[in-house]
Amino acid sequence: MIKHPIEKRTRLAKIEDPVTVREAFAISDPAAKCYDADAFCHLMSAGERINGEGGSDLWELFYMLPNARARASFGVGIDEHCDPDEEWEQRYLFESVRPFAHYNPDDILEHLIRSGAFDVEAQWRQELERHTSLPVSFRDSPEAARTFIAQGEDFVSGDIHLTLQTKMLATGEAVWWSMAYSVEYMTPFTDG
Repeated sequence: MIKHPIEKRTRLAKIEDPVTVREAFAISDPAAKCYDADAFCHLMSAGERINGEGGSDLWELFYMLPNARARASFGVGIDEHCDPDEEWEQRYLFESVRPFAHYNPDDILEHLIRSGAFDVEAQWRQELERHTSLPVSFRDSPEAARTFIAQGEDFVSGDIHLTLQTKMLATGEAVWWSMAYSVEYMTPFTDG
């Protein structure tokens, strides 16, 4: 079980260009499995850094670590706080792991847990139920970008706030989702 927040940044020396989500997943998934063998990714997002080829300067992948009772996010790409003239080509793996209930003797949550007023196990089960694992066999981001371009999305001169991320529909189906100028675009996350 993870009891304290963990923050790490590791330089990815062999990567200098935008990456696809499959490339980012190939880096983040083993890192997540180091914390919990049953870790699962429930959200992938390029935010506003997606390009028309489906690559991004920064992918963020969000995980649940069920056995470690923690949430984690892994960023693969640039350090957004770097000096753009000197470090823009450098890519990193950013790890941020947060325990579900941070144990601090002086914290009110710790007092509630010890007094029995807060059932950590029940709350954690509810948290896990709210997040569905994305399939590990999925359509890569370049394919999603091509589909959205065919639907009319403009990655070059369109909305500067264009995003590309996964979304879980109420039906339980995972999709690639994008929004620009208040128009939503969706395409299946998997081929099957």
